[in-house]
Amino acid sequence: MTTDFVKAGYWSSISGFAVASIDSTNFTHLFCAFAELDPNTYEVTFPTATMHEFQTFTQTVQRRNPDVKTLLSIGGPTSNPATFAAMASGESNRTSFISSSIELATTYNFHGLDLSWLYPSTEDESRYFRALLSDWHNAILNITDDEPLLLTAQVFCSPNRDPHSVRAICRNLDWINVLPYNFHSPDNLPNQIGGNAPLPSIEKNPSGEAGVNAWIEAGLDSQKVVLGLAFVGYAWLPVNENKKEGTAPAKGAPASYTTAASTNFDDRNSITKKIEYAKKKNLLGYFAWHVGTKDICMLSKTGPGYASSPREEPAQGTQQPQTSTQPGLHQPQYHSQGSTDCGENSSQRQDTPRTACLASFISNLEVVLWGQNWPPIEARLDSTMELMKNMRRDQAQISATLGDKLESMNQAQPNLEVMFGARLAPIEARLDSTMDLMKNMRRDQAQISATMGDKLESMSQAQPILVGDGNRSFAIHKLSGKKCYMLGARALNIIWGDNPSHWEWVSATELPSEPQFRFAEVALLRNVCWLEIQGRIETQILSPNTTYAAYFVYAIKRSSENLQHPVKLSLRSGNEMEGHASIGYLHLQKASGAPEGRHPHRREDEWLEIEIGEFFNGQNDGVVEMRLWETEHGGWKTGLVVHGIELRPKDK
Repeated sequence: MTTDFVKAGYWSSISGFAVASIDSTNFTHLFCAFAELDPNTYEVTFPTATMHEFQTFTQTVQRRNPDVKTLLSIGGPTSNPATFAAMASGESNRTSFISSSIELATTYNFHGLDLSWLYPSTEDESRYFRALLSDWHNAILNITDDEPLLLTAQVFCSPNRDPHSVRAICRNLDWINVLPYNFHSPDNLPNQIGGNAPLPSIEKNPSGEAGVNAWIEAGLDSQKVVLGLAFVGYAWLPVNENKKEGTAPAKGAPASYTTAASTNFDDRNSITKKIEYAKKKNLLGYFAWHVGTKDICMLSKTGPGYASSPREEPAQGTQQPQTSTQPGLHQPQYHSQGSTDCGENSSQRQDTPRTACLASFISNLEVVLWGQNWPPIEARLDSTMELMKNMRRDQAQISATLGDKLESMNQAQPNLEVMFGARLAPIEARLDSTMDLMKNMRRDQAQISATMGDKLESMSQAQPILVGDGNRSFAIHKLSGKKCYMLGARALNIIWGDNPSHWEWVSATELPSEPQFRFAEVALLRNVCWLEIQGRIETQILSPNTTYAAYFVYAIKRSSENLQHPVKLSLRSGNEMEGHASIGYLHLQKASGAPEGRHPHRREDEWLEIEIGEFFNGQNDGVVEMRLWETEHGGWKTGLVVHGIELRPKDK
């Protein structure tokens, strides 16, 4: 359960910023941070000093924005990672943690839970982490609420350092909050000045872009990644203020610097670039750390190149920084000696101002950076259908009115003969003319009805139309007139699908022997042991009050291997699950002695399809999740061609 694009922010209980002062209209999700983990009972508790703020957080932020979702974040940078490791290491400890967290979330109307265990650092802790996510996810699914709790986690920028299991995240979390900042901070690099939160990779230095790419290359769907925006900067004093020789260009995303100390932070321009990057990278969204500031955007008020806090003046005798004269580059230079050492013994390290600013312009960026999600093709089809109904209703009304007038005129004719005598002939002539007019109108009505019927039949039998980014198709069901959708392979979450060693994306010209493609590309299985394919669709775009079935559409190459084993199929609508996973077979011929299960059939377009499950789409908006997997047989599987997943009204 996610949203079209996540625009989130963290509120920190130690920031001193009032919850009531948060402008929640800028956000789709707000994190209340941080709940604490009791080291003795392993239960989740609210901080004593801010307990009331935690208890009323959802109620308070929804006064301005009733649609904003809230999540309770647990842990944080001041928590003890060893306590989390101890909690996750035992089943009973995990149960205490999970049950207490769910109880707090449901009691105080939070919409989800967020884990901030920073970070599992050993193989054992990684194993505990996977077990915790699995148990937590299963416990949430067992809650009988209308909508399951969201489950998210803060993670290190790159999975290379953070040993989180990508597979566990894919299966159990709605998304991860990637922390692409603090690359150069007084805590981890106390003797060097560098970019706090650079986005592009330069000279192999750590960066947000490198981290995001590493997660995706490790198998994580980009739609499970939420990019962190740091409204935080660090200020430094040089070792020797008299050392002015040499300059070093600022690296990373466009950033601003001050010089009483050298202070680096993300300003308006760099935040804009990062949100543009999240959109282009097809990430799920972004989050801000953090919303607690009274001087909104203080660091970017004085211009695009450099900005100084009004409470901070450049040190006397310090040369002002030089900025690039090329417009648009916006990469200032700061003075340094070598790597700009700022040793503990020979400098003053300014951890304050660890300046924070929340960009009030974020909501305005959405208008510029993001268009509408779907073309209006469905709306136009619905409008056409409604117009046809109105025209037919008008035709019936015209026929009834003309019939009444004719009857009235026929009844009046005898009286006219008596009253008007010789004047009857002109009246009869006019009646004849009226009759001819009525005949012509009825003939025209018949032609209109026939034409409209032909158009309706043509629409019902029309070929599917590609919509969105070309990875989905839309059609009208021939028998019922209901909406049909198909998610192409590119719109699915195929585990290891971005790894060319395991899956290959091919076009129709590269697979001439396969059935005709509906989409530009299909996915060809090269070599995997773990076969898993997932799809999801919003129910609001389907026809209401309709029973739908979901079908996996595919082909099998003659050279395929190890696809004869049974696969598992499941479909979940809202928090409902269609029993346990069903058994199915991809080959048309069932192997002798194999367990009972679902079998495929060949479609009119020559593709194979197997039913994943069915669901009733009522009036409520929600999400349908579909899944096919085979992970129990260890052989390497090859030769599966994935076309997509089709949803259409269930045949009676």
